[in-house]
Amino acid sequence: IGGIQESVCCIAPRLESFAALAVGVFVLAAGARERIQSGYVIILGVAYLFIGGLDMLHTLTYKGM
Repeated sequence: IGGIQESVCCIAPRLESFAALAVGVFVLAAGARERIQSGYVIILGVAYLFIGGLDMLHTLTYKGM
């Protein structure tokens, strides 16, 4: 079981980099809100920001990382 824990701790930070991608989607949505008349783009951007924040919180609180 120790080997599995070590491999998870090596792979997890790479997978958790999704938080940075989510913030990027929010920035693009916020920048495009004046050009795109659909309110759904802002909702999608805020949703990605929220999910990215939860993902980052999970990364920071995960025991062993």
